[in-house]
Amino acid sequence: MFGIVEFCESNLASGTEAVAEALEAEPGVDVVRYACLGYCSECFLQPFALVNGAFFTAETPEVLLYAIRRALEADAAGPGDSAGGEEEGAGRFWAEGPSGP
Repeated sequence: MFGIVEFCESNLASGTEAVAEALEAEPGVDVVRYACLGYCSECFLQPFALVNGAFFTAETPEVLLYAIRRALEADAAGPGDSAGGEEEGAGRFWAEGPSGP
């Protein structure tokens, strides 16, 4: 996996600190923390991150981590692959999380 994942310092308390730490252990993934990314209304509601410039959010940090990993894998695979979330506008994804047993 290769890519840049950006986090807002203000959102880390919502559980994204653990997501950032998990991604820092992934080879080829650059994790960047900013004081503010300008997504204040989303930041207040739930965990989020920017993945290669695209906005990702999820109801839980675990689902966010899953969606980020899927997006990074899809980006590495090339065009035509899905990031595993539902697209809602350009560059905005709401993570669904893994399904099945």
